[in-house]
Formats: sequence, C-alpha cells, structure tokens
Amino acid sequence: MSPQRQPYVALAIPLTVLALLAFALFDSTPQSADAQSAMTQTATRFRNPGFEDGGLFSPTDWDTTVAGVPTVLFYWDPDIKRSGARSASIVNAGDAIPVWHNWNQMIPKAGDLIGRDLELTVYVRSSQMSGGRGYVMLQAYRDTVMNQALDEGITREEARIKMGYKYADDPQLELGWARQYFSAEIEEWTPLKVRMFVPPSTNLVIIRVGIFGSGQVWFDDAQLAVRPPATTPLPLGKNLLANPGFERPLDDWEFSLPPTPQATIIRDSTVAHTGRFSAKFTAPVKAAFQTYMNACQVYNTRNLSGRRVRLSGWGKTENLIDSAYLSVFSTGMYGVDGSLAGDAFSGTRDWSFYSVEFDVPKETYTVWARAGVQASPGTTWWDDLKFEVLGASPKTASKGR
Repeated sequence: MSPQRQPYVALAIPLTVLALLAFALFDSTPQSADAQSAMTQTATRFRNPGFEDGGLFSPTDWDTTVAGVPTVLFYWDPDIKRSGARSASIVNAGDAIPVWHNWNQMIPKAGDLIGRDLELTVYVRSSQMSGGRGYVMLQAYRDTVMNQALDEGITREEARIKMGYKYADDPQLELGWARQYFSAEIEEWTPLKVRMFVPPSTNLVIIRVGIFGSGQVWFDDAQLAVRPPATTPLPLGKNLLANPGFERPLDDWEFSLPPTPQATIIRDSTVAHTGRFSAKFTAPVKAAFQTYMNACQVYNTRNLSGRRVRLSGWGKTENLIDSAYLSVFSTGMYGVDGSLAGDAFSGTRDWSFYSVEFDVPKETYTVWARAGVQASPGTTWWDDLKFEVLGASPKTASKGR
C-alpha cells in the first residue's frame, strides 16, 4: 500500500496565464547567482499569490479539486481578506467521505528548482472547525504527462492517451511532500509555513491550500521562496516524531482513510498507554476491497537516505478482524519501498510493544513513518510512538541498482 497522497485534478480549462502578479521573494541568507535566478523565475511563475485577480467567481490561475459532493463550497471572498480586495475560502459542511478539498496551482517545468528548498508561507484564518483541519502544502512530482497537458491546454487524461501511456504504466512519480495542518479557530490572520526539498528529476511543483473535514478556512498573501537546502545531520536515537503520544491536537499527523462511512482517526481521552490520550482508529464498515488507514508523519529530507531507522510504539486492539501494524515507507527516484508488517496483531489484545526497522535506500527524498491498521470492523489504539535513526544502513547500494 503506497502512502496516502492527494491526486491532483486536471480540469478541462487549462492553467493559462491570464494575469501575472510577481512578488518579492526574500531571504536573509546570501544567494548564489543561480539561486537568485531561480528565485526570480519562481516569483514569475507563481501567479496571483494574493488571490486578487480573477473573473466573476474565482481567482485567476488557481484551480479547485472536484469531489462531486454537495457539502463543499469554494468561495472568492470579498469581505474577509488580509490585504487587497479578496481572499480564497473553502466551506465544507460535511465529512462523511474523507476528501482533501483545496485550491491549487501548478508550477510546470520546475527543473531549475532541483536541489533547493521551497518555502511556502500563507496567511490563514478559520471558523467553525468542528473536527476539520485546514492546511497548506507543497508537492514535487516527476510528471511529463501533466507538463504536456499544460503545454497543449488539454486534460491530463487526454495527454496520457495521446502520449500512448496506459493507466497501469502512467509515469507519474511523487518525489516530495510537505504539509502543515491547523485545526484551531484562528480569528486573526496568522502565517503558516511549510518547507520542501526539491528532489532530482522533479519537473512539476504543486501548491495547495485546503481543508479536510468540516469548517471554513481562508487563505491570503501567499509567498514562495527558494532557500538553500537543509544539511544538518539527524541525531542518532532521538525521537523525530512531533507529538508522539497524541497529547496535543493532531496537526502534526497525516491521515490516510478508506472511502467508507464513519472511518475515523481521533484522539481518545478514555484509553491511553501513558499520559491522557491515544490515537483511536475506527472503521465500522469493511470495504469491498482491501484498504488501510494510517496516521503518518512525513520527512522530506535527504538526511535519511542510506540510514537504518526504527519505528516503535505501543498498540492495543479490540475485536479487530484484520491487522494493526507499524511501517516505514520511502519514495525516491526508484519509486516506492517500505518495510514489511512483521508481527502485526489482530483480535483483542492489551497494550503491546511493537517495533519495525527499515533500511532507507539511497536516493530517497521522502520517508513516511506510519501507525496503521487494515481498515475493517474493530478498534485499534496507538500510543507512545518513536521514530529514530539507528545509524548507517548496511545496504550500500541504491534500491534496484
């Protein structure tokens, strides 16, 4: 099972340059001539960052996801804005089906950004967040099909067929991922920031601002900066997870959920291994096909490449039909690799310690630490998780080399 990811939607109306709004990208660190050139080009290609330009109902150069559910409204708001005349807003009144609704913009032919960090800052507000989580996000892809679609002004599906690719051998490869959630009620405009390394072979960058679950969110005054890549080594034995005991809101955790009613991952204050909370996984309905649900943290860094890592923690199950597990997945130029589930457990089981180790291949740029369960009736709890670097991997060759 590959990590949960958000497919982007190729609309019939292409991303055309109807208005260019370049804005100053700043960095207190001295930049090389190449970096300064990349910053200038990125500023030009990231269009309408303040959501000011547009038509009757939507801002120019921003697309929306299409979920086919009646509960979501994408709104170009003239009343609530940080600066200028408008902001971008999303209202979602229901969460029966897990969908990551978002405004998004693509930066095609992004090869000049390879080897650098992109830093996205967006000002956000929120209201009536009854379980919902807003977010800002960056993604890096190698996707010749989407670049071709944007060049020709056609949908991605049309470009794939025209280029002779079947669905099964679609060459799209996700290489990088960084997202920050916010679940609190935010009454004043607050900056939210994510940073992503742009891996080799990237040719498409996607910017997303959105919501998962119910509530209303606003976005304004986005900034996209090119930074030198982070090179600080990760310490051995240190827990790299944020909020590993789920004592705080789950904004540091990614969720992947099955397309079944009432499948949830929540904080549970009635059951815990230590502290006051654990993460509770519930899927009352079993899907017609095998599917999974995970709480994940994503590390978009080259510093885990070629390292041996361990994910460990405490799990508890109650009447679980399928299996609960811990796993580590990685993505890179080779595709996707991951650890085996090992001694995954099921049925009814009191708190038990679980551990899995994984040799991260060379040429890895994103690593996923995941606590999960095969989605089926029954309940699973995870608590007191730890993700750590053990040292250099004994496997010196690249994956598949």
